Parts: sequence; C-alpha cells; structure tokens
Amino acid sequence: MGVALLVPGTSALENAVNPALALMLFVTFLQVPVAELGRAFTQVRFFGALMAANFIAVPLLVAGLIQFLPAEPMLRLGVLLVHGGCSIRSD
Repeated sequence: MGVALLVPGTSALENAVNPALALMLFVTFLQVPVAELGRAFTQVRFFGALMAANFIAVPLLVAGLIQFLPAEPMLRLGVLLVHGGCSIRSD
C-alpha cells in the first residue's frame, strides 16, 4: 500500500478499486453451488468449528498480535476492524 503512494499516477486507479473487488467477489461466488448451500448448515461439526474459529480463535490471535504493533491508535483500529473485530483497550 505504501508503494502506491510513492508511484506517480496511481491515484487515477483509485476509482477502479471497488469495481475490481466486486468482480473478484462475483467470480469467487460463482463457484459456490447454491443447491448445496442449505446442506452446509446441517453439518453441525463443520459449522461449529467455523463459528469457533471466526468468533473465538481469530479474535484471540488478533488480541495477542496487536500488542506488537506501534502505539498508533488508528493503525490498531484498522487492524482490529480488518482482522478481528474484537475490542481491546490500548492504555
């Protein structure tokens, strides 16, 4: 990200970021079979592991790793929003 700030002319590409992300997500979700999507919620072990990883393991990992970031509050907030969503006080 910092490299793009140093290269002249990259600000013109700023308007292409959201359409590019939308296209990549669309192509990714084309591979998901809609007919089997409902069946995925009946697999209790997989769904439980997914929920535990998403709402317990990842926030704990981010809480541990955030301690090694610089004390810049906006940087920490950005990492928390992107990677964990857990709330940690930085005193």
